Amino acid sequence: MIFVLIIGALVLTFGAVFAAQIAWRRRQGRWLIGSIGLFGLATILWIAGFRAEIGVSLAVESGSLVALVFILATAERRPGREVRERAVAPTPLAPGHRQRGLLRGMTAALLGLFAAIAAGMAFALAAPLAEQTRLIIAGLLVPSLWALAILWALAATRLWLPVAGLALIGTVGCAVAMLPRG
Repeated sequence: MIFVLIIGALVLTFGAVFAAQIAWRRRQGRWLIGSIGLFGLATILWIAGFRAEIGVSLAVESGSLVALVFILATAERRPGREVRERAVAPTPLAPGHRQRGLLRGMTAALLGLFAAIAAGMAFALAAPLAEQTRLIIAGLLVPSLWALAILWALAATRLWLPVAGLALIGTVGCAVAMLPRG
């Protein structure tokens, strides 16, 4: 019985990915609605076969893997364009360009990690939820916050704003984590 559910869920997932590709190419919303419906049915089959805890993650993972295989199978290879001779030589980098890039990268990585861990720690210790829920959400929150901090620090035109913001977030997060709980 489970084998039939697995095959059915995979077929529905493939149909959902195929309908999503048609919706993308033709710019038609009804194919997208059909794709979402097929993926919902596939998720229901996964849940019916493996219960909700495992079924939802299997549905998401099978959707990702089927989409990856589908993209790799339908990818088209285009020939490269000719490289033209440049009339003007490329301009040299400004002095200190590498140092600014290194400083921006270090700020993004280290200060962003400090702020993300401090915010996650503050959430895990001070949120008004059950202990297991706080820990799970904080564990999922830290990598996302770190990625957001890296994005902010690397995309900012002025470096002082992300530095000040991330330092403030980290300091406040550590202060909230140090507060006594009663």
